[in-house]
Amino acid sequence: MIMRYLKGPQIPIIKCFWKNIDYNILIMELLGNSLEYNFQIKKKFYIQTTAMLGYQMLNILYLLDFGLAKKFRSSKTLIQCLFVKKKKMTGTARYASIHALEEMELSRRDDLESMAYVLLYFLRGSLPWQGIKIKEKENRLEKILAKKKETTSDELCENLPEEFKYLVDYARNLGYTENPDYEKLRQNFLILVKEKMCCNFDFVYDWTTENDIQQRDDNIDILNGIFEGNKDKNNDNNIFEKENELNNENDVPEKENEINNENNLIQKENEIDNEKEKDDQMKNSKDIINEENDDKMNLNNNIDEKNQKNNIKKRMIK
Repeated sequence: MIMRYLKGPQIPIIKCFWKNIDYNILIMELLGNSLEYNFQIKKKFYIQTTAMLGYQMLNILYLLDFGLAKKFRSSKTLIQCLFVKKKKMTGTARYASIHALEEMELSRRDDLESMAYVLLYFLRGSLPWQGIKIKEKENRLEKILAKKKETTSDELCENLPEEFKYLVDYARNLGYTENPDYEKLRQNFLILVKEKMCCNFDFVYDWTTENDIQQRDDNIDILNGIFEGNKDKNNDNNIFEKENELNNENDVPEKENEINNENNLIQKENEIDNEKEKDDQMKNSKDIINEENDDKMNLNNNIDEKNQKNNIKKRMIK
Protein backbone atom coordinates (compact mmCIF):
# COMPACT_ATOMS: atom_id res chain seq x y z
CA MET A 1 0.00 0.00 0.00
CA ILE A 2 2.83 2.41 0.93
CA MET A 3 4.77 1.67 -2.27
CA ARG A 4 1.66 2.29 -4.36
CA TYR A 5 1.05 5.56 -2.53
CA LEU A 6 4.66 6.68 -3.12
CA LYS A 7 4.85 5.43 -6.71
CA GLY A 8 7.36 7.40 -8.79
CA PRO A 9 10.80 7.21 -10.43
CA GLN A 10 12.53 6.31 -7.15
CA ILE A 11 10.08 3.57 -6.14
CA PRO A 12 10.23 0.06 -7.66
CA ILE A 13 7.22 -0.78 -9.83
CA ILE A 14 4.75 -3.16 -8.20
CA LYS A 15 3.61 -5.80 -10.67
CA CYS A 16 1.09 -7.56 -8.41
CA PHE A 17 0.42 -8.57 -4.83
CA TRP A 18 -1.81 -11.22 -3.33
CA LYS A 19 -2.27 -13.42 -0.28
CA ASN A 20 -2.94 -17.07 0.25
CA ILE A 21 -3.41 -19.05 3.43
CA ASP A 22 0.28 -19.25 4.34
CA TYR A 23 2.06 -16.45 2.43
CA ASN A 24 1.99 -12.83 1.29
CA ILE A 25 3.29 -12.69 -2.29
CA LEU A 26 4.78 -9.56 -3.92
CA ILE A 27 6.10 -9.32 -7.49
CA MET A 28 8.02 -6.14 -8.21
CA GLU A 29 10.57 -4.60 -10.55
CA LEU A 30 13.93 -6.40 -10.52
CA LEU A 31 16.68 -4.06 -9.33
CA GLY A 32 20.45 -4.43 -9.33
CA ASN A 33 22.73 -5.26 -6.42
CA SER A 34 22.20 -3.42 -3.15
CA LEU A 35 24.69 -0.86 -1.82
CA GLU A 36 25.58 -3.23 1.01
CA TYR A 37 26.40 -5.96 -1.52
CA ASN A 38 28.74 -3.63 -3.42
CA PHE A 39 30.24 -2.36 -0.17
CA GLN A 40 31.11 -5.86 1.04
CA ILE A 41 33.11 -6.36 -2.17
CA LYS A 42 34.87 -2.98 -2.11
CA LYS A 43 35.11 -2.58 1.72
CA LYS A 44 35.10 1.20 1.24
CA PHE A 45 33.67 3.69 -1.26
CA TYR A 46 35.56 6.64 -2.68
CA ILE A 47 34.42 10.18 -1.89
CA GLN A 48 33.01 10.80 -5.38
CA THR A 49 30.83 7.70 -5.21
CA THR A 50 29.65 8.47 -1.67
CA ALA A 51 28.86 12.11 -2.49
CA MET A 52 26.81 11.05 -5.52
CA LEU A 53 25.00 8.52 -3.33
CA GLY A 54 24.32 11.26 -0.76
CA TYR A 55 22.86 13.45 -3.51
CA GLN A 56 20.69 10.59 -4.71
CA MET A 57 19.49 9.72 -1.21
CA LEU A 58 17.98 13.19 -1.16
CA ASN A 59 16.46 12.63 -4.63
CA ILE A 60 16.04 9.42 -6.56
CA LEU A 61 17.76 6.56 -4.78
CA TYR A 62 15.71 3.38 -5.21
CA LEU A 63 14.02 2.38 -1.96
CA LEU A 64 12.13 -0.83 -1.37
CA ASP A 65 11.96 -1.62 2.36
CA PHE A 66 9.14 0.33 4.00
CA GLY A 67 8.55 -2.09 6.87
CA LEU A 68 8.92 0.68 9.48
CA ALA A 69 7.69 3.58 7.34
CA LYS A 70 4.88 5.85 8.45
CA LYS A 71 3.61 9.35 7.73
CA PHE A 72 5.31 12.08 9.75
CA ARG A 73 2.33 14.41 9.28
CA SER A 74 -1.33 14.39 8.31
CA SER A 75 -1.98 14.27 4.55
CA LYS A 76 -4.96 16.59 4.98
CA THR A 77 -3.83 19.21 7.51
CA LEU A 78 -0.04 18.84 7.00
CA ILE A 79 0.25 19.01 10.81
CA GLN A 80 3.19 16.98 12.10
CA CYS A 81 2.71 14.11 14.55
CA LEU A 82 2.94 15.09 18.20
CA PHE A 83 6.33 14.77 19.84
CA VAL A 84 6.27 11.82 22.25
CA LYS A 85 8.95 10.42 24.52
CA LYS A 86 9.42 6.78 25.49
CA LYS A 87 8.70 5.34 22.06
CA LYS A 88 10.06 1.84 21.57
CA MET A 89 13.30 1.90 19.58
CA THR A 90 12.82 0.65 16.02
CA GLY A 91 15.31 0.13 13.21
CA THR A 92 18.98 -0.82 13.05
CA ALA A 93 20.94 0.49 16.04
CA ARG A 94 24.08 1.03 13.92
CA TYR A 95 22.38 3.74 11.83
CA ALA A 96 19.66 4.88 14.26
CA SER A 97 19.65 8.52 15.30
CA ILE A 98 20.41 9.60 18.86
CA HIS A 99 16.74 10.51 19.32
CA ALA A 100 15.67 7.05 18.17
CA LEU A 101 17.96 5.40 20.74
CA GLU A 102 16.54 7.78 23.36
CA GLU A 103 13.11 6.36 22.46
CA MET A 104 11.66 9.61 21.13
CA GLU A 105 9.17 10.21 18.32
CA LEU A 106 11.03 10.38 15.00
CA SER A 107 10.86 12.99 12.25
CA ARG A 108 12.77 14.05 9.14
CA ARG A 109 15.82 15.10 11.16
CA ASP A 110 16.28 11.48 12.23
CA ASP A 111 16.17 10.29 8.62
CA LEU A 112 18.97 12.76 7.79
CA GLU A 113 21.07 11.66 10.76
CA SER A 114 20.68 7.99 9.79
CA MET A 115 21.60 8.87 6.21
CA ALA A 116 24.76 10.60 7.47
CA TYR A 117 25.79 7.46 9.37
CA VAL A 118 25.23 5.32 6.27
CA LEU A 119 27.46 7.59 4.16
CA LEU A 120 30.17 7.63 6.81
CA TYR A 121 29.97 3.85 7.04
CA PHE A 122 30.67 3.68 3.30
CA LEU A 123 33.59 6.13 3.56
CA ARG A 124 35.22 4.84 6.75
CA GLY A 125 34.47 1.15 6.36
CA SER A 126 32.97 1.02 9.87
CA LEU A 127 31.48 3.20 12.59
CA PRO A 128 32.91 3.77 16.12
CA TRP A 129 29.96 2.05 17.85
CA GLN A 130 30.21 -1.15 15.84
CA GLY A 131 31.45 -4.30 17.55
CA ILE A 132 29.95 -3.63 21.00
CA LYS A 133 29.32 -7.16 22.27
CA ILE A 134 26.76 -7.32 25.06
CA LYS A 135 24.17 -10.09 25.19
CA GLU A 136 21.35 -8.08 26.78
CA LYS A 137 19.74 -5.95 24.05
CA GLU A 138 18.82 -3.03 26.34
CA ASN A 139 22.36 -2.73 27.73
CA ARG A 140 23.78 -2.93 24.21
CA LEU A 141 21.50 -0.11 22.99
CA GLU A 142 22.53 2.01 25.98
CA LYS A 143 26.22 1.49 25.16
CA ILE A 144 25.66 2.38 21.49
CA LEU A 145 23.73 5.51 22.51
CA ALA A 146 26.49 6.60 24.89
CA LYS A 147 29.14 6.07 22.20
CA LYS A 148 27.17 8.05 19.61
CA LYS A 149 26.65 10.94 22.00
CA GLU A 150 30.32 11.12 22.96
CA THR A 151 31.58 10.83 19.36
CA THR A 152 31.80 14.33 17.87
CA SER A 153 31.26 15.14 14.22
CA ASP A 154 34.96 16.10 14.03
CA GLU A 155 35.94 12.59 15.12
CA LEU A 156 33.41 10.95 12.81
CA CYS A 157 34.49 12.95 9.77
CA GLU A 158 38.23 13.17 10.38
CA ASN A 159 40.16 13.56 7.10
CA LEU A 160 36.89 13.75 5.14
CA PRO A 161 35.44 16.70 3.18
CA GLU A 162 33.57 19.23 5.32
CA GLU A 163 30.28 18.48 3.55
CA PHE A 164 29.91 15.27 5.54
CA LYS A 165 30.59 16.98 8.87
CA TYR A 166 28.07 19.65 7.89
CA LEU A 167 25.42 16.95 7.29
CA VAL A 168 26.01 15.35 10.71
CA ASP A 169 25.89 18.68 12.57
CA TYR A 170 22.88 19.87 10.56
CA ALA A 171 20.88 16.73 11.26
CA ARG A 172 21.73 16.61 14.96
CA ASN A 173 20.81 20.27 15.51
CA LEU A 174 17.59 20.28 13.48
CA GLY A 175 14.33 20.86 15.36
CA TYR A 176 11.63 18.20 15.55
CA THR A 177 9.17 20.09 13.32
CA GLU A 178 11.77 22.09 11.39
CA ASN A 179 11.74 21.73 7.59
CA PRO A 180 15.11 20.40 6.37
CA ASP A 181 16.85 22.41 3.66
CA TYR A 182 17.21 19.52 1.23
CA GLU A 183 18.28 21.80 -1.60
CA LYS A 184 21.22 23.13 0.44
CA LEU A 185 22.35 19.58 1.25
CA ARG A 186 22.04 18.50 -2.39
CA GLN A 187 24.05 21.48 -3.58
CA ASN A 188 26.79 20.71 -1.05
CA PHE A 189 27.35 17.28 -2.58
CA LEU A 190 27.07 18.61 -6.12
CA ILE A 191 29.65 21.35 -5.52
CA LEU A 192 31.96 18.86 -3.76
CA VAL A 193 32.10 16.58 -6.79
CA LYS A 194 31.99 19.06 -9.66
CA GLU A 195 33.94 22.04 -8.30
CA LYS A 196 36.13 20.91 -5.41
CA MET A 197 37.05 17.49 -6.81
CA CYS A 198 36.77 18.58 -10.47
CA CYS A 199 35.00 15.33 -11.31
CA ASN A 200 32.01 14.58 -13.46
CA PHE A 201 28.72 13.99 -11.72
CA ASP A 202 28.26 11.07 -14.08
CA PHE A 203 26.90 8.18 -11.96
CA VAL A 204 30.06 6.18 -12.57
CA TYR A 205 30.47 4.45 -9.21
CA ASP A 206 33.28 2.38 -7.77
CA TRP A 207 31.53 -0.78 -8.97
CA THR A 208 30.46 0.49 -12.41
CA THR A 209 31.44 -1.68 -15.40
CA GLU A 210 31.31 -1.07 -19.14
CA ASN A 211 28.01 -2.90 -19.24
CA ASP A 212 26.56 -0.24 -16.94
CA ILE A 213 27.31 2.69 -19.25
CA GLN A 214 23.90 2.65 -20.94
CA GLN A 215 22.20 2.64 -17.57
CA ARG A 216 24.44 5.51 -16.49
CA ASP A 217 23.41 7.55 -19.53
CA ASP A 218 19.76 6.94 -18.67
CA ASN A 219 20.43 8.14 -15.13
CA ILE A 220 22.13 11.28 -16.45
CA ASP A 221 18.93 12.09 -18.37
CA ILE A 222 17.00 11.69 -15.12
CA LEU A 223 19.51 13.89 -13.29
CA ASN A 224 19.25 16.65 -15.89
CA GLY A 225 15.52 16.66 -15.33
CA ILE A 226 16.11 16.94 -11.59
CA PHE A 227 18.48 19.88 -12.03
CA GLU A 228 15.74 21.70 -13.91
CA GLY A 229 13.24 20.85 -11.22
CA ASN A 230 15.53 22.05 -8.46
CA LYS A 231 15.48 25.58 -9.84
CA ASP A 232 12.05 25.89 -8.32
CA LYS A 233 12.58 27.15 -4.78
CA ASN A 234 9.06 26.09 -3.85
CA ASN A 235 9.80 22.43 -4.43
CA ASP A 236 8.46 21.47 -1.01
CA ASN A 237 5.21 23.28 -1.78
CA ASN A 238 4.92 21.25 -4.98
CA ILE A 239 5.35 18.12 -2.90
CA PHE A 240 2.61 19.34 -0.56
CA GLU A 241 0.33 19.93 -3.55
CA LYS A 242 1.09 16.49 -4.97
CA GLU A 243 0.41 14.97 -1.58
CA ASN A 244 -2.92 16.78 -1.40
CA GLU A 245 -3.76 15.65 -4.93
CA LEU A 246 -2.94 12.07 -3.98
CA ASN A 247 -5.05 12.53 -0.90
CA ASN A 248 -7.95 13.87 -2.97
CA GLU A 249 -7.59 11.14 -5.56
CA ASN A 250 -6.89 8.24 -3.24
CA ASP A 251 -7.80 8.98 0.38
CA VAL A 252 -11.11 10.72 -0.27
CA PRO A 253 -12.60 7.98 -2.48
CA GLU A 254 -11.41 5.42 0.02
CA LYS A 255 -13.03 7.40 2.82
CA GLU A 256 -16.21 7.75 0.78
CA ASN A 257 -16.18 4.03 0.06
CA GLU A 258 -15.68 3.30 3.74
CA ILE A 259 -18.56 5.61 4.65
CA ASN A 260 -20.77 4.10 1.93
CA ASN A 261 -19.88 0.62 3.09
CA GLU A 262 -20.67 1.57 6.67
CA ASN A 263 -23.96 3.15 5.59
CA ASN A 264 -24.83 0.08 3.53
CA LEU A 265 -23.99 -2.14 6.46
CA ILE A 266 -26.08 -0.02 8.82
CA GLN A 267 -28.93 -0.04 6.30
CA LYS A 268 -28.76 -3.83 5.99
CA GLU A 269 -28.66 -4.18 9.76
CA ASN A 270 -31.68 -1.90 10.02
CA GLU A 271 -33.51 -3.91 7.38
CA ILE A 272 -32.69 -7.11 9.25
CA ASP A 273 -33.85 -5.54 12.50
CA ASN A 274 -37.04 -4.33 10.82
CA GLU A 275 -37.71 -7.76 9.37
CA LYS A 276 -37.02 -9.33 12.71
CA GLU A 277 -39.31 -6.82 14.39
CA LYS A 278 -42.03 -7.58 11.86
CA ASP A 279 -41.57 -11.30 12.44
CA ASP A 280 -41.78 -10.77 16.17
CA GLN A 281 -44.92 -8.69 15.75
CA MET A 282 -46.43 -11.35 13.52
CA LYS A 283 -45.50 -14.00 16.00
CA ASN A 284 -46.95 -11.98 18.87
CA SER A 285 -50.12 -11.42 16.88
CA LYS A 286 -50.42 -15.12 16.19
CA ASP A 287 -49.80 -15.87 19.82
CA ILE A 288 -52.51 -13.40 20.83
CA ILE A 289 -54.93 -14.89 18.31
CA ASN A 290 -54.12 -18.37 19.51
CA GLU A 291 -54.62 -17.28 23.09
CA GLU A 292 -57.96 -15.71 22.19
CA ASN A 293 -59.00 -18.87 20.36
CA ASP A 294 -57.96 -20.95 23.34
CA ASP A 295 -59.99 -18.67 25.60
CA LYS A 296 -63.00 -19.03 23.30
CA MET A 297 -62.61 -22.78 23.21
CA ASN A 298 -62.35 -22.89 26.98
CA LEU A 299 -65.42 -20.69 27.27
CA ASN A 300 -67.37 -22.91 24.88
CA ASN A 301 -66.26 -25.98 26.76
CA ASN A 302 -67.42 -24.45 30.03
CA ILE A 303 -70.80 -23.60 28.48
CA ASP A 304 -71.15 -27.11 27.11
CA GLU A 305 -70.24 -28.56 30.47
CA LYS A 306 -72.84 -26.39 32.21
CA ASN A 307 -75.46 -27.32 29.69
CA GLN A 308 -74.70 -30.99 30.23
CA LYS A 309 -75.04 -30.59 34.00
CA ASN A 310 -78.32 -28.74 33.61
CA ASN A 311 -79.66 -31.48 31.35
CA ILE A 312 -78.70 -34.11 33.90
CA LYS A 313 -80.46 -32.18 36.68
CA LYS A 314 -83.61 -31.83 34.60
CA ARG A 315 -83.68 -35.57 33.98
CA MET A 316 -83.24 -36.31 37.65
CA ILE A 317 -86.15 -34.02 38.55
CA LYS A 318 -88.41 -35.76 36.09
